Amino acid sequence: MSDVSRRSFAGLLGASITASQLPLVISGCSSASTATGPDPAQGWYIDGLSFLPADLNDIRASKIDAFICDISAIEQIEQADGTVNYRRTYRACMESIRAARARVAAHPDLLRLALAGADARLAKKDAQTALFFQIQGADCVEESLSQVDEFYLEGLRVLQLTHHYGNVYAGGALDSDDRGGVNLPLSGRGYELIEKLNQRGILIDLSHASARSAQAAIAASSQPVVLSHGAARAIVNHARCSPDSVIRAIADGGGVFGVFMMSFW
Repeated sequence: MSDVSRRSFAGLLGASITASQLPLVISGCSSASTATGPDPAQGWYIDGLSFLPADLNDIRASKIDAFICDISAIEQIEQADGTVNYRRTYRACMESIRAARARVAAHPDLLRLALAGADARLAKKDAQTALFFQIQGADCVEESLSQVDEFYLEGLRVLQLTHHYGNVYAGGALDSDDRGGVNLPLSGRGYELIEKLNQRGILIDLSHASARSAQAAIAASSQPVVLSHGAARAIVNHARCSPDSVIRAIADGGGVFGVFMMSFW
């Protein structure tokens, strides 16, 4: 897609939307309150990544049928040299997912925690919005892969390998300030994590991963993967955006690439 201009890309996107029998699905990294959905009777409206808003009435107003709900939480970590870092720790994310689960359970008139695709259909039937819990970064899996099981039992159904920067599992898109990034590969532990997520039925999200890690994860996964919020590097030459090879590989494997609405990438 290197020969595609911004204008022609927009035209192709518009044509595909017009030809579709379903409403446009936008991935956005935005609050559900910013979405303006179609009449639910006309099809599905699903957001590739959002959050639980402070005012849950915003979800009802958005008319969203379902969304991937980021419940990530960070913890301040003091390094050996005295500097401070922030990570999505096991403890912080476990507390967060339990709090989110309780909040969803307290509003059955509006929300349904989706543990499988069928739950989204049930939610739509009952005029609810289905939430698929997600964590942006596998840093939360700290001690052993058994922690994946613990998160699964709490309702986690989507796990992103990295967030901006790499970890022990995979390279991150922004591991360098260079336009192409350092492009670190998937590690041995990363391959083990991919296998574990496949076994558990947790969807792998490649947003924020380096291109090499993304390609390796796609090849290693026995299930389709997603990149819930990203953009095309052929359109915007930034390391956070994905090269055509990654976008095509996701699609060829039966996965979905979500285009986010962020002008700075």
